[in-house]
Amino acid sequence: MKFLPQKYRESQTDWIGKRGISWHVSVVYRRVSGVLQWQGFLHIVQSCNQGSAAVVKIMQDVLHTIKLEHSEINKAFFRQDNAGCYHSSSTVLSCPVISSSTGIEIKRIDFSDPQGGKGAADRLAATCKNHVRTFVNEGNDVTNAEQLKSALLSHGGIEGVRVAVMQSVEEEAVVDDNRKIIGINK
Repeated sequence: MKFLPQKYRESQTDWIGKRGISWHVSVVYRRVSGVLQWQGFLHIVQSCNQGSAAVVKIMQDVLHTIKLEHSEINKAFFRQDNAGCYHSSSTVLSCPVISSSTGIEIKRIDFSDPQGGKGAADRLAATCKNHVRTFVNEGNDVTNAEQLKSALLSHGGIEGVRVAVMQSVEEEAVVDDNRKIIGINK
């Protein structure tokens, strides 16, 4: 998704033709002794086309981080929205590569309804936007990835949420983008 840069005082000419800052929201759930725990990951990218290659790298980073902190975790189930970068053959076919590089097997990928707006990531994104809005209302600008990170971490940040900033994501595919998955058509 895109975050539109905001200034504390913004003229109409500053508003027209804005380019957004790419950010990706991931929410991880796990059950420990019968108690459901969650953790949010925000990946902010200053320059990115939000394609399949970026999604694959972010999925890999999230699973790698989880494995480093919780070595007992060995499987994952993904629920993603229905944007093309999530259900493209490149993303789906990259899952075995992600699994082998992180040590966490991706068992399943599910897709939510388009524009559903009711998922955990959508709720977390709304919380983050409110946190940023508070930061801007205090007289601060949020016009680049680093400022967005500062806004999200202001006032102690948002509990349970991590923020990572990247200047760009190289758009090299992990697997061949032209491969077809048998039984799935557009």
